[in-house]
Amino acid sequence: MTGQQLRNSILQEAIQGRLVPNVLQPGEKTGEELLKSILAERQKKENEEKGKKAKKLTLSTIEEEPWELPEGWCWCKLGDLVYMISGTSYGKGDVLSGKTDSCIRILRGGNIIDEQILYCADDVFIPASFVDKTKAIKKNDIVIIGSSGSKKAIAKASLAKEDDPSSQIGAFLRIIRNYNQSILPYVWMIFRSAYYKLYIADIVKGTNINNIKSEYIEQFDIPLPPLSIQKAIVEKIEELLPLIDEYDKAAGELETLNKILPDKLRKSVLQEAIHGSLVSNDIPEGEATGAELLQQILKERQDRENKEKGKKAKKLTLSTIEEEPWELPEGWCWCRGKDIFFPMESIKPKSDFVYIDTDAVNNKKNVIDNPKNVLFKNAPSRATRRLHANDILFSMVRPYLKNIAYVDERFASAIGTTGFYVITTSSSLYQPYIFKMMLSDYVVSGLTEYMKGDNSPSINNGHIEDFLYPIPPLSIQHRIVEKIEEVFAAIDNLPA
Repeated sequence: MTGQQLRNSILQEAIQGRLVPNVLQPGEKTGEELLKSILAERQKKENEEKGKKAKKLTLSTIEEEPWELPEGWCWCKLGDLVYMISGTSYGKGDVLSGKTDSCIRILRGGNIIDEQILYCADDVFIPASFVDKTKAIKKNDIVIIGSSGSKKAIAKASLAKEDDPSSQIGAFLRIIRNYNQSILPYVWMIFRSAYYKLYIADIVKGTNINNIKSEYIEQFDIPLPPLSIQKAIVEKIEELLPLIDEYDKAAGELETLNKILPDKLRKSVLQEAIHGSLVSNDIPEGEATGAELLQQILKERQDRENKEKGKKAKKLTLSTIEEEPWELPEGWCWCRGKDIFFPMESIKPKSDFVYIDTDAVNNKKNVIDNPKNVLFKNAPSRATRRLHANDILFSMVRPYLKNIAYVDERFASAIGTTGFYVITTSSSLYQPYIFKMMLSDYVVSGLTEYMKGDNSPSINNGHIEDFLYPIPPLSIQHRIVEKIEEVFAAIDNLPA
């Protein structure tokens, strides 16, 4: 349950008489008697203002009660408890260019924010000649939006917490004032309830109007308890709302945690994997260690070099490592990228071809999902890297750093951007292990560090080739990938 759902539930319990004990004070007026006394006050005021012309007031008729009320409560129309004041109309030519000493602020729909009345940077000011004290804001006024470009904003309500003689409502707002000040807090609670909001939503639903007539507000059915119970309800609500806010905050933090938790778990699993802590380090007898794998790859690289360059081929050696990032398990070894990644193949396309740029990788799925068919004459200058099936593409540019994907058979003859490092490795290594290793926070964060010093928008080939990578024996590489896939599947199935 969200904080808003909990708030709605508690307010509904309140107006149905289930939130506080329904105990009337000795001699206290019931809801019906309170309603009649308010009618008498209204009649007295009407008589004083209009004399003989004053009409006799009566209470509204309730055709059908929304639900059964506790003893001492009664149903009434909101119009029997409050009266409504329309806003000030003005023309564009009346608007002042800025606030002056003699002007009035006009409150509009944008000032009704989160059940409060707030000033805004784009507030409108008009000459003091428009001042109408009846339309100025008074403490405990309920201000609602009567007209708006958005149906969602219609009848949205806010409470005035203090008098504001320098502001009055514009034509699209309405002020709701109570005939009896003692019921103000309870009436405001009604306006905060889902019961009121659903009533308004039902009125505007299916119509093309973006305004609500005052009579619709006045015809709203209100459950009216005795005054002491009103007070007890409001006190209980005020006690509970801060707790609901705390719950809402905690629920929001939990929701955020639930969103980021899977990614954090995956990062943790990858870190454990490359540290040698995810699976057992049992190496079959006679299997090549990580260091021996590097010697095999060195020979393979040397054979390639000899075949390509003949007598001009230089003798290759493994890189020197001065300081290891951490101690690896037995049989593992550290190496640099240049020791395990074969040189990338450059090509200049001469016909139509499939071009894969750094934004072509869907990093949530680690797949290529939007390559482009490009004509050679329209080809970008960075379209130079020949791709092969099972190559790994690792993006080197911001904001796509770490966009990583396999080249599947569909794109075996595609051309990649220079923004990718194209990883081709020896059969002496398990390509899926290299893929998982490149996804790890150790690799991504470590390579990202190269971007910080000079605000470079990318890393370069040398950064990847000089970086240190942990290499276990081949059986452990397979074991690690199998375990990662198993744990990732479990993470994907975590309840939301």
